[in-house]
Amino acid sequence: MEKSSLERFCDLIEKATLDITMVLCAVMVVVAWMHVIMRYAFNNALTWSEEFLRFSIVWYALLSASILHKRNGHLGITIFREMLPEKLKNFLRRIVIYLATLTVGVVAVSGAILVMNTWAQITPALGISMGIPYAAIPVSFSLMTLYGVMHIIRDIKGLPPLSAAQADAKEQRNRCVYVFYRRTGLKDRLSTVSRTCRSQWTAASASAWPASKSPLQSPGPGISCPRSSTP
Repeated sequence: MEKSSLERFCDLIEKATLDITMVLCAVMVVVAWMHVIMRYAFNNALTWSEEFLRFSIVWYALLSASILHKRNGHLGITIFREMLPEKLKNFLRRIVIYLATLTVGVVAVSGAILVMNTWAQITPALGISMGIPYAAIPVSFSLMTLYGVMHIIRDIKGLPPLSAAQADAKEQRNRCVYVFYRRTGLKDRLSTVSRTCRSQWTAASASAWPASKSPLQSPGPGISCPRSSTP
C-alpha cells in the first residue's frame, strides 16, 4: 500500500534524525578521546569537554527515543495484557497509542515552557544558554507527538501498527543490496556500459548529421545505440 504524505514526511524526519544522532555520537567519541589524551598525556584537561558530553548525551538519548517511538520499539510489559481476552487485548493495544500521543504532547509543551524559563541562564563551562540543552525535551517530544499522530491515523484507517523489526529488516536489506553492489562491481559495470553506449551514440550522430545541423534534434532513421562488448 502506498504511504500517505504524512508517513513519507515522517520517514524523512526519521532519516534526518538518525543521521544527526550518528554524527553526534561520532563527535562525542572524538571529544571523549581528546579529554582523556589531554588529561593523562599532556596533564592539561579540557575545561569544557565534560559539560559538552553531558549535554550531548541528553540530545542523543532523546532523539534516539523519538526514532524508537516512530518504530514502536520502546520496551513494554505485555505479560498481563496477554492474559486477557482477544477483544480486550486489541482495545488496550489501540488505547495505548492515544494515551502515549497525549503524554508526549504534554511533555513537549512543558519542555518548551522550561526552555523559555531557563534561556537567560548561562552554563559555566561552555558559556551557552541553558535553554539549548533543555531544548532537547521539546524537540524530541514534538517529534514523538508527530509520530503519534501518524500512528493514530494508521489506526483509524485500520492499518497494522509499524514494527521496529520491520524497520530493522528494511535497513538490513538496504545494507545487503549496497554490499552486493560493492562486492560484485555491478554498479561500475552498468555505469561503464552506459558511458560506452552514450559515446557510441554521439559518434554515430555526428557522422549521420551535417556539421550545420544540431545533433540535439530528432535522430534520423537507422541510428540506435550499439551493443557494448563490456561484460
